[in-house]
Amino acid sequence: TKGGVTEAVIHAMRDPSGTTKPPGAPETRTVQLIGGLAFEIVLSEDVPSDAKPGQLLTFKAGKDVAVGDTVVVAKGAAVTGVVVQAAKKKFLVKTTRPTFRLVEVTAVDGTKVKVRATPGRLGESRRDPPLEPLGGSRSKDALTPAGTRFQAYFDGDQSLTLHK
Repeated sequence: TKGGVTEAVIHAMRDPSGTTKPPGAPETRTVQLIGGLAFEIVLSEDVPSDAKPGQLLTFKAGKDVAVGDTVVVAKGAAVTGVVVQAAKKKFLVKTTRPTFRLVEVTAVDGTKVKVRATPGRLGESRRDPPLEPLGGSRSKDALTPAGTRFQAYFDGDQSLTLHK
């Protein structure tokens, strides 16, 4: 200790078999996220009527998302998405709404987890849904107003290693 050797080295010298963990090492737990697991998200900003392809969309997790007794996505966690196709005017029909795709959500440990806007598991056909408010509520000022609720789904089976 007087020679400036770290605690981890001293611990290894005391137990060369390496069977015990050094003091202060965080315990970790691996959590399996099942592809297709749904959770609620809320749009953070209004989407203007002239939304263009590539425009970023910001959402927040509406509630804590737990797997078993472990929270993997905290309420308010950032969810990002993007406008895929702009609104189109069809002949003799109302204007169609733009479509969007979800990209990722920030897990409780700060890692980015892939998400999608449609149900199903990875590899199944993906069709981008319209940026349509659930329940049909609309605003005159924005195509889709902030606070609009959507469903997000984990995109394929993924695992997280979280500190206990």
